[in-house]
This record gives sequence, structure tokens and C-alpha cells, in this order.
Amino acid sequence: MDIRIFDFNGNLLGYSDKIISAYRNAKFCGIGNSEFHVDKTDPLVSVILSEQYLLLEQDGIFQDIIIGSKSDDDFAIYCRPLSWLLSKMIIPPVSVSGNAESIVSYMLDSSFGGDISLGNCADFSESFDFETGEVTYFSDSLKSCLTPFNAGFTVRFDHSDNSLFLDILKGDELPLYVSENDCTLDSASLSEDILDLANSACYKHHFSVLGTWNPRSNSPELQNNVSSNMGLCYRVNFSSDSYSRFDITWQPGDYIYCNTEDGRLKGSSEKPDDFFVYMPDDSCNPKFQWFCISDSNSKAEASAYLANIKPSRFFDAKAKNLKFMTDYNLGDFVKVQYFNGKEIISVCCRFTEITINNDSSGSSENPILEEVI
Repeated sequence: MDIRIFDFNGNLLGYSDKIISAYRNAKFCGIGNSEFHVDKTDPLVSVILSEQYLLLEQDGIFQDIIIGSKSDDDFAIYCRPLSWLLSKMIIPPVSVSGNAESIVSYMLDSSFGGDISLGNCADFSESFDFETGEVTYFSDSLKSCLTPFNAGFTVRFDHSDNSLFLDILKGDELPLYVSENDCTLDSASLSEDILDLANSACYKHHFSVLGTWNPRSNSPELQNNVSSNMGLCYRVNFSSDSYSRFDITWQPGDYIYCNTEDGRLKGSSEKPDDFFVYMPDDSCNPKFQWFCISDSNSKAEASAYLANIKPSRFFDAKAKNLKFMTDYNLGDFVKVQYFNGKEIISVCCRFTEITINNDSSGSSENPILEEVI
């Protein structure tokens, strides 16, 4: 094993192959970390202590930015992969449609901080909508954008022009079974529960004044006792002392609103209070009509929120006797077979994370697999 130290202009500043120990945690769609220990007399120490922004390369494969060090019995070098730089960039609220490549490109163009260009992008032909409602860290928005497509990312430094590139990754489907019979399954666990399950919802509707309404001309046109009225609110505005419509006498400055499912329009001299809406699931046994409180502000939003509440299921597994970057890469898909009681279960999983240790006792790789839903 060797490590080389560069500045971000591509200049080689130091080299060492006398590594006491090395630890690496790498993630497919996330940011890992690494740690190296060298002797305090190693020439690398003075290089690291004299510069602030340094690139570390391990075995010409892994690239990190050095984020700290500690001098104790030996000299520890603490690193993050270059994708950590994405957490130092921010992106304003965006609303964009397209495929993964076009959306990530737009996000990079809209971001602040960093100097990272879009590099290699796996083929994701499907188009989708992506929206953020507030300023976020680029790394968070990128993960939210890619997770639904089981995609990942990495940032690399290209020595040919000393530039940083963001690559979007898609794993391969491997003709590989991870199982006890093949001596490639270290452990597997499946947990399921209904602790957070709900099929009914309550939300608070916040009245927003949609504009002005003229009762004489009925503009915009309203109809009484229409279910779609629920939640609407207008300010009454017309050039008259009063006018009667919908069996209500209106005065300029009043409010017309609806807060019931029957769609009955009502009037008030003051802005109406917000109200709670209860959405029970009438199709199920009342004993299992389980409510949640939603932050939604409309029936459609609350229904969408409910649709995403499902029984909790989490499966993960650890593989063994497989060589990273030879038998598999992060993001690759495999079938995991394990015993659940007397039954053999086959689960589609992907390699999402790996921990690699190298020290005086030897080397080890601990890849983690997660179920693909």
C-alpha cells in the first residue's frame, strides 16, 4: 500500500509506502471517511502540517481530501472522499424536469461554492420532476435526487487538467448469489413492524385568501354546496353597500369561505380561522382505523403522505470472501439467499457500503448489502 499527497494544482508533494494502518469506509450514495497512520518521523508529516488543502491518493485508486491530523503515539491522517466537497456547496430552491444527467447538470450550474463539473453520467433515460423548497447543501439535494433511482455518485480529481468532476453511477446486475452455501454470506437480518403504520390522517388547513370576489357579478364564479369548495377563501370586494347571494348578505370587506366537506359557502366579517380536517379510512375495520397527524395543508397532500406510510421493513446483509473491485463494485446488484426459519428467502440487494481495514494483523473487507425495493 502507498499514499501520495498532491496539492489541487496536481503537484506531487509527498509519498509513503510505510503505512502502519489504514481504514476506509466507502459509500455508494453518501459520504464515507478514511484514516491512515504513519510514523511521526515520516516525511509526509511535515507536508501535511504545512498545507491546508491537500489531496491524498491511496494506491492510485482512492482519492480523499485531508481534513485533519493528530500526533500521538504515531501520526494519524483523517480524510473524507472528494464527494465531501459537495457538502460545502449550496444550491438555491430549484424546480426542474428531465433525466438524471440534465437535472444534475442544472443543479451544478445553479450551485454556489466549489469548482466541480459534471463528468461521467450513467444512462438514466427516464424523466422525472425534482424540486427543493429551500436552500440546501448540494450533497443533500443530490442524494434526494438520485436515491429513488438507486443511483450513486463520486467526485474525482483528473490529473490531466487538474479539475474536479462529479460522476453519476449505476451499478451492474451481477450473476452472483450471496449465500451461506457459497460461503459468501457473513450475516443477514430482516426486521418488520407496524409501529408507524397509519391509514387515516388529520391535518390543519391554513386559509389563504385566493383573491377578491364580487357578489354582484359572481366573479370569479362560485357555486354553493360543491365539495371542491372546501378550503377556499376570498375577500369580498364590490362597489355597493350590500348585496345578497347564496342567501347571505355581503358587505365590502367580508370574507367568503368554506370549511366543510359539503361545500357550503359561508360569510364572515373577519378572516376565518384555520380548521382541522379528519380523513378516516372508512373501508377498514374501525378497530384498525389508525390516524396520523400530517403537516399537509390539503387533502391531496395528506393522501399522498398517507400513501407513503407502510409497514416498516428493513433487510441488510454482510458479505464475505468477495474481493472489492474484482468480484463487485459499490452499487452492483446481487441476489442474497438466506434462511428465514426453515424457508429459503431470495432478496435482491445491492452493495451500498464497504469498510476496509489494513493493519499489522492483516487486511479485511466488510461489504454491506441493502435490499432494493
